[in-house]
Formats: sequence, structure tokens, C-alpha cells
Amino acid sequence: MKKLLFLLLVLTSGRLSAQFGGGLSVGFNPSQIDGDGVSGYYKAGLSVGGFLRLPADKPVGVQLEMLYDQLGSNEKTFPIAKMSYISFPLLLSVRTPVQFGADEHIIDFHGGLVPGYLISAKDSYDADISGRLNRMDLRGAAGITYKFAKSVSFTARFAHSLVPFAKGSGAGILYVQQTGPWHRYFTFALRVHFK
Repeated sequence: MKKLLFLLLVLTSGRLSAQFGGGLSVGFNPSQIDGDGVSGYYKAGLSVGGFLRLPADKPVGVQLEMLYDQLGSNEKTFPIAKMSYISFPLLLSVRTPVQFGADEHIIDFHGGLVPGYLISAKDSYDADISGRLNRMDLRGAAGITYKFAKSVSFTARFAHSLVPFAKGSGAGILYVQQTGPWHRYFTFALRVHFK
């Protein structure tokens, strides 16, 4: 019976993996914090991880990702905030072929939710401020992916917090206005596709 269950699991996973497309993503996040009284995407952080798309070969699919994202703010005259998250984007992806000359390229439009789990947070004095922030963060995101080679693409995405990421008003972490604080950032990434 155990052998039969194992065989069934192997066969099922083989069929499922044939429907998945995925790969690795390496990029950066220019970010800022809304509500701190400062504007400008001066904080540049890493965005690295992996992604899966199901189904791999259909025009409409679901894209799941797991990314290590560095977010925050950076300004000479205001406090700095450096935060690291594990982000789990859950996106609806719509794929369309585009003709450039004699070549056909693939463009994906995507959008959805980005839950995040806070790993660490520090202020401009390198003091740990993670206890003053919510461990879970929820953002909305939308973007585009251009597949310019058989297994390489470029992704540009915008994301914004849907709820404030600090406990209470966020006072004592940064200068916070009446509302917020919220993450606002772009992601620019190169992606290598395994399928």
C-alpha cells in the first residue's frame, strides 16, 4: 500500500510539474515610506527569490512568488528606516504575444496581493525597531514582465501598502504625519525561466 501511494504521488507531481513554469528573480527595490514627510525613492534594496506560474503555457495564469525584499527610506535630514521582508506575491498574470519586426515576444501583465513577513527593521542608528512594527504587512502590486529571450525576462512592478505597517501611529520610529506609514516602491528585476 505504501508503494502504491508513493507511486501515485510521483505520477501526480510529475503531471503537476509539467504544468508549472518558474524560475529565479534578481533585482532591486527603489522605495520610500508614505507618511514620513519626505518624498523620493532614495532607499535602494535587494529583491531576490523565485516564482512559479500555473499553468505555464496558457494566456491567463496564477503566479506565486517568494522574495526577499529590502524596503524603507533614506534621506540626509530625516531618520532612515531599513526593513527586510519575506514577501509572498499572489498575482493574476495575463500573457500576450507582441510582434517586434519579425520576432514575437511575450509580455505578461500582472497584479494582485503581496503579503509580507518582517524579518528585521533598523533605524538610522542601527537600533532594532522591529518590535514597533507589525510582523505581517499587506501590499497591492501591479506590473509588467517582458520576455526578451527564450529564458530571460525583465519585470517592472509598483507596490503600495494596503494597511499601515507600524503599530499605532508609528511615532517614535520616524517622523509620521496624520496617516500611515505605508511602503511604496518599485521592483526592477531580471528573471531566468526554467520553463
